[in-house]
Amino acid sequence: GIDFEYVIHNHDGGEVEQCGNGARCFVRYVRDQGLTTKDVVRVRTVNNTLVLSLGADGRVTVDMGPPVFEPAAIPFDAAGLLPEPSGSWQKWPLAPADPAQGATIFVATLSMGNPHAVQVVADVDRAPVLTEGPLVERHPRFPNRVNAGYMQVVSRSHIRLRVYERGAGETLACGTGACAAVVAGIRLGLLDARVDVDTQGGRLTIEWDGAQGEGWAPVRMTGPANLERLAKLLGGRKIRCQIAGAIPTLEFQKGVLPAMQASVIQRSPHRPRPKTKSEMPSSQAWNGGWSK
Repeated sequence: GIDFEYVIHNHDGGEVEQCGNGARCFVRYVRDQGLTTKDVVRVRTVNNTLVLSLGADGRVTVDMGPPVFEPAAIPFDAAGLLPEPSGSWQKWPLAPADPAQGATIFVATLSMGNPHAVQVVADVDRAPVLTEGPLVERHPRFPNRVNAGYMQVVSRSHIRLRVYERGAGETLACGTGACAAVVAGIRLGLLDARVDVDTQGGRLTIEWDGAQGEGWAPVRMTGPANLERLAKLLGGRKIRCQIAGAIPTLEFQKGVLPAMQASVIQRSPHRPRPKTKSEMPSSQAWNGGWSK
């Protein structure tokens, strides 16, 4: 059965489908607050069910479920685009509206419960995360916007990563971004099945076995679950959770105080889905830059 349900809000107030760091933070918090005594909990999100395992060493492993590659399900509008083959997979071209804003880039697109566009770069420290990242995030090919990842391959078992996240900008770490980068690297023929991912906020270990039967294996993410550290990584996001079978929900505010705070709020009987770009306030809407 399901132990908990939660929803996630970015710093800009928009609801998002998934947050890997938030999942690790969540299981540590509900254990510390006595909301469960389980070492393994099942959590329902807006579009997925996650299995969170707390290890004896304090690290948390999250079964993130299988990646999604079908463009329409990401969602990504690939109409009229010619992909570039790479490894056993492909990368898609994204062109800027104004040539002065840069050249066409090639991204690997997938969903880890939320959309990601991953680029391979030679040096992540020099990658144009802060200038190009916002244009990728709001590119019209991604109707729900996208998390823009910049991956430097150090070896087949080690990458460095920066991510410009939807509604949050560049963050110190992105759990789903780490999963997406490793999955992309494996399918592009660059990485092995177990990879250490170094971010500005620390190291995560991602494991993926690729194809499984007629589908894809789930992605496993393992990392520390220190609440003070995670509060800094999450950059003002909120998680609202419901104990399965109960009416109250708990709202968690992260990135504001060193420790997480909780308050009981009324459960909404019908949780809205994340807003698309066209439904966002004009201050959040894409304001030009890159074209289809």
